[in-house]
Amino acid sequence: MVGHDTGYIVSYALAADHRDRVSRLVLAEIPGPPGVTDPNVLPAPLFLPEFLSNRLWHILFNRVNDELIVDMVRSNAIGYYGYEFAIQNGGVPLPQYAIDYYTNLYNRDRNALRASFGLYRAWGPAAAGGIAPVAVDVQTLVIPRVGHWVAEQAPAQMLTALGTFLAPYLQAPR
Repeated sequence: MVGHDTGYIVSYALAADHRDRVSRLVLAEIPGPPGVTDPNVLPAPLFLPEFLSNRLWHILFNRVNDELIVDMVRSNAIGYYGYEFAIQNGGVPLPQYAIDYYTNLYNRDRNALRASFGLYRAWGPAAAGGIAPVAVDVQTLVIPRVGHWVAEQAPAQMLTALGTFLAPYLQAPR
């Protein structure tokens, strides 16, 4: 199973709840994955170094449970998502077709946009549980000069890495 961003959370939960059905799990890129903050220091500090604030500001913004946030993003979706895609790109610009796709997807109507913020509003202290206690073999890989949007920015490198990691299971009985 492979999960990226929101899929990271879903994949992690599915694998943790159904260990008998998930043999290999790839978790790719999510700001604040389980284990990166100290669960004994809650809430996380409000004032972070600038390079972190520039990349993580949207998490607190998206947690604001008010229609004002929906109105602000809908009225300037291109600016909002354009900034996010630019600041998270690691030096390799996201293709314009991907920016257009995600901007249109999230901004297609108020309910879709409101729902996209729901993930951020649902995060709580339990998210800091960590991966190490539930994983047997943890491997890491960093693809140079790539930011948060790994599949869109480096599809060939990601497929190669996935193929290598998942190879033992490609011929598994179904």
